[in-house]
Amino acid sequence: MSNSNNTPLYTALMEYSMKKKPFHMPGHKLGSFGDMKQIDFTALDVTEANGLDNLYEAEGIIKEAMDKMCTYYGAQKTIFLTNGSTSGILTSLMVLCKPGDEVLIARNCHHSVWHALVLSGAIPIYIQPEYDESLGLMTVMSKEVIQEALQLYPKVKGAIIVSPTYEGIVSDIKDIAKVLHEAGKALIVDEAHGAHFGVSVDFPISSVKLGADLVIQSMHKTMPTLTQSALLHQGTDQFSYEHLVKTLRMVQTSSPSYAMMAMMDYARGYIEEHQDEIVKQYIEPLKEMRSRLVALQQLYVLDIPRDQYDMSKIIVFTHRTSIDGYTLGQYLEERYNIVVEASLPNYVILMTTVADQVKSLSELEKALIDIDDELTLKQNTNTADLYCSELTQVISELPKVQKGGYTPREVYYGDYKWCEIDHCLGKVTAETIMFYPPGIPILYMGEIFNEKHIQLIRTYAERLKGIQYKGNKINCKVLDIPLK
Repeated sequence: MSNSNNTPLYTALMEYSMKKKPFHMPGHKLGSFGDMKQIDFTALDVTEANGLDNLYEAEGIIKEAMDKMCTYYGAQKTIFLTNGSTSGILTSLMVLCKPGDEVLIARNCHHSVWHALVLSGAIPIYIQPEYDESLGLMTVMSKEVIQEALQLYPKVKGAIIVSPTYEGIVSDIKDIAKVLHEAGKALIVDEAHGAHFGVSVDFPISSVKLGADLVIQSMHKTMPTLTQSALLHQGTDQFSYEHLVKTLRMVQTSSPSYAMMAMMDYARGYIEEHQDEIVKQYIEPLKEMRSRLVALQQLYVLDIPRDQYDMSKIIVFTHRTSIDGYTLGQYLEERYNIVVEASLPNYVILMTTVADQVKSLSELEKALIDIDDELTLKQNTNTADLYCSELTQVISELPKVQKGGYTPREVYYGDYKWCEIDHCLGKVTAETIMFYPPGIPILYMGEIFNEKHIQLIRTYAERLKGIQYKGNKINCKVLDIPLK
């Protein structure tokens, strides 16, 4: 055993795993799924030895494992990813777009999408998801916005959208895919938080089965696998499997982790073989817990129909109380050792997975009920309402469809300077400027400042990331080149 003072990271992780009750990713919940704690991971950490196949030229056991995964998810082809969904997103957009091609990009996409735009040289056309003003929450991508975008920019190659969102909101993928396919365009879905949808009919239907051409899933987020374990599914024959693998090879490690691939294979096999047990020990207790949490008096748990929402996510809003989301997250950890996935101004996100059972769910339920009982005696404030109002104002000022001035690739390789906000009109932003939290962009890198942008930046400077704000002076990073 090594000296704890000499191994700070290792020691901290071991202590964390012994004390905390995680309601965050990865989905194995510190190895509490199946018999994971008995698995010798060093036995799985091998390389492309004789008889062990090669991910990029799979013909043996890796191909067999991916074929079984493909069948489980109902895809045409499935590729293991060991650099997370990021590698799948990079691959998908690079296969879809050549330099100069236009593509529809949902404004709530993961930042890896902008890395893919830099690598591909594609031109983004930004599309805005719907927004719930009462909760301060980004929700679905509507087919109407995509139809509007296709009319304005008929040369786009396709679209990439997020479903489910971080909070579990699911878009109508079937209708969106139909709109895009009728126009001869492709649909890529970032389904990073939906790898578990096939576990139970109580979860939404995966985009893989609803017409999406490419679907990226992070198995490690909501399934019991190691961090960075992910999947790239082909839902149609729109793209060549060989082209996908060739591109993946460029953006993913040349030494893909056998431990990750093996654990994805293990998780899928275990879930298939223990379906009834999982329903009894996780699905049914989760449904029962949710039905009781709806009765909370001060806290509010998001509860909407199955086809629109992933019930494994427990989103607890604080807007009816005198505390904010940060305080709720703090209460849960300090008093109950329950660690949330994320704390935001007006809600927290708690992730449940197949690694949860009656015991962990009961502990969470009791903690929330105890806190809720305490809050009934306190008088509400308008802090969260003010936050939602400000966020609503920001969203209402953003266009549903917007083309940038320069591509992210041009911005990445361009020169920039800091410019005082009064002199930014008509200039190109070299840095994404977002309302944070929750991370909703006002301007993406490459977009052109207009008067509305400048007004929003002045109004909400204290809440923004991507600017320099000191005193009353606001500076923004802009490209130091003339406009096209």
